[in-house]
This record gives sequence, C-alpha cells and structure tokens, in this order.
Amino acid sequence: MTTAYQIMWTRGDVYTTSFDVYGRAGGYPVEAGDGIFMGNTPILPWQSGVTGTYVVPAAGNWFFIAIPLAQDRSGPLGRAT
Repeated sequence: MTTAYQIMWTRGDVYTTSFDVYGRAGGYPVEAGDGIFMGNTPILPWQSGVTGTYVVPAAGNWFFIAIPLAQDRSGPLGRAT
C-alpha cells in the first residue's frame, strides 16, 4: 500500500534554490543518500516555504529530511516537523 505525504519546507536562507528530499521508514535519514531519494523540490526567490507531495513505496511510519541546495551545492539539513 502506498501513502502520499504532503510536507511544507521552509527556507533557511536567501540562497536556497531547491531541496533534495530523502525519506526512510522507521527513522529520519541522517544524510544525503540515506534512505530513498524522493525528489527535488524547487523554491522560488520570493517564497518563504514550499509544499511537496511525496509518495512512499511501502506502509509504515516514514520520516523525511530536506537538504537545501544553492546553485546545486548542498547545505545544512532541514527536517520536517
């Protein structure tokens, strides 16, 4: 059974252009590559946050992280609440 999650990511700084989102069942991914790559969610310069919809491949409790990217360079990890 698949489940769709809708999550709001907020901008940490003015340089963020998108978020690489990773998900994992049972606990938060620790870093890029830990868990399943859920996709890249762009954020426009005037937006303070962006909402993404992510479909997980299996049942369970899923947790997500968003890695902010600025011109394709990764920054500090963001975490969904």
